[in-house]
Amino acid sequence: MTAESEATESESVEPSESSEVSEEPLEVESESESTEVDLTGLALLELWGEDFTPDLVGVNNVGVAQADETLGTLDSSAATHLADFIAAARAEGYNTVRSTAYQKATADSTDEALEHATGLAVDLADTNQWILSELAGDETFADELAWWAENAAEYGFILRYPEDKEDITGVEYMPYHFVYVGTTIAQEMAENDWCLEEYLENQG
Repeated sequence: MTAESEATESESVEPSESSEVSEEPLEVESESESTEVDLTGLALLELWGEDFTPDLVGVNNVGVAQADETLGTLDSSAATHLADFIAAARAEGYNTVRSTAYQKATADSTDEALEHATGLAVDLADTNQWILSELAGDETFADELAWWAENAAEYGFILRYPEDKEDITGVEYMPYHFVYVGTTIAQEMAENDWCLEEYLENQG
């Protein structure tokens, strides 16, 4: 079962109006032309299917779907669940916002950047700290980062590069980088303490 087939069966959830807040505007992602990059072999697409094409919809910086795409886009399946994920974090008192969403791939993109090109990856931030690399080392955000990781599966997301899986993923810990895999797969991964590579290996 691929994540794509699961997503087609899931119901869309309307974003809560209470999650709309006034935040500092995000920097608009560059739409400059880039060389077409082959994403074949990317673990995330091994899960969704190599022929997966995202259905991109606009999402604003608190994850609420919108017609205006200037603040970023995500695949529609990921976007509806992201809105609930962020709304739940905010209900817990965290100032969680969406940072990077979809972005075009370039020839020198890292695996993390390539995942953004699928429309299934999102970076989270806090309104008090937009510099993603500063989140992990600041105890101010420790509880928020832990909440993201512990609750992501309920909304179909996984922490793509966990701290204790660096030897398996080959990528340093990124507490802010999440990818959408659907709730069924995300919860199975959480129950088994698997990263994406381990999940795929156990499906073979």
